[in-house]
Amino acid sequence: MDEAMTDGRHIARYLIIAFAMTWTCWMARAALCASGVATVDSPAVLPLFLIGGFGPTVAALVVRPDARSLHGFARFVCGGSRTSIGWLFLLVVLGALSIAGNSSGLNAAIPAFAIPVIFLVTTLIGGGNEELGWRGVLQPELEGRLPYPVATLVTGVIWSVWHVPFWLTPGDSHLSFPFLLFALQAVLLSFWLAGLRRRGGSVLWCAVLHGAMNTLMSAFVLQLNAPFVIGMLAITALSIWMGMAAQRDDRRA
Repeated sequence: MDEAMTDGRHIARYLIIAFAMTWTCWMARAALCASGVATVDSPAVLPLFLIGGFGPTVAALVVRPDARSLHGFARFVCGGSRTSIGWLFLLVVLGALSIAGNSSGLNAAIPAFAIPVIFLVTTLIGGGNEELGWRGVLQPELEGRLPYPVATLVTGVIWSVWHVPFWLTPGDSHLSFPFLLFALQAVLLSFWLAGLRRRGGSVLWCAVLHGAMNTLMSAFVLQLNAPFVIGMLAITALSIWMGMAAQRDDRRA
């Protein structure tokens, strides 16, 4: 674990800041939509949505003062093994095959030419930006106190609960997906991201994987059938092996 992260108070401090910033913005958005003052598509609530999404990012920089300089930030976000790009590529390809192969086709509401733009947006400001906090701070902190699989499970559960305000917002697209299924998906994806991180993947690679999965789940009309579930579980099993094998290698070293 990074030597800059040795104080157990980082966990509580990180979570308080991340949840306070996000829930203040997202609950205000929910209240405005519930009262009829605005709708989820109104420009007036877009800043609340965007700013709230940076709660984990801001919290990470607060508890990691070494990442506030340009050099420190680059090291925090981009530091990792060069060989990890192969693991990133593998997880993205397997995820794409599982999602696209078990969908009813592309989402008609999203033009094909817009998919690269969606990927950039979801990686930089629509999900991937969260990785500075979840995999950059919380996951390694918990790994210093809990077994690796348990730390990953806890991170996934907390990450899913962080999204709860979406299910309190009338008209939000998340309402079409039961929260418990979303939480399960978040936990599984946490193992993918943690496995990549353990294999030397940088926080940046985690952001890319997060953005890629968000894009694929938006671009295709998902079908929750047995092959899809088996595919997701198989990738999760691979990710757990990646993380555990890397942990064994660290101990031998």
